[in-house]
Amino acid sequence: MTNNEKIETWRQIIVSCQNSGMTTQQYCEDHNVNTHSYYYWMKRLRNIACSIPEKKLIVQGTPPQAIVPLTIRGEEMNYPTDVSSSTAVILHLNAITMEIRNGASESIIRSTIQALKSC
Repeated sequence: MTNNEKIETWRQIIVSCQNSGMTTQQYCEDHNVNTHSYYYWMKRLRNIACSIPEKKLIVQGTPPQAIVPLTIRGEEMNYPTDVSSSTAVILHLNAITMEIRNGASESIIRSTIQALKSC
């Protein structure tokens, strides 16, 4: 039996055990599987799975995601696109955190606070 065949055989045994609803001990007894071998192969398969490098999700040269304007009650909120723009006020209301950035219009602040009051 090749190494790949052994890996596939033990993968099937481990998956079958996990899906059986039995304890590992009971499954191994019922299927004549040595528990030490079971745990050895489980560890080995986990190590193999963890050694596979993740596929890179970011493609080189991809531009950063743009800030999208948010419309609340017919008004458009335009946040500064400069990442270094500072926050003027941070409000913590129960589980809600609100950041008011420099340059936010009074009407947007009023409508946001009004919306928070209704929560």
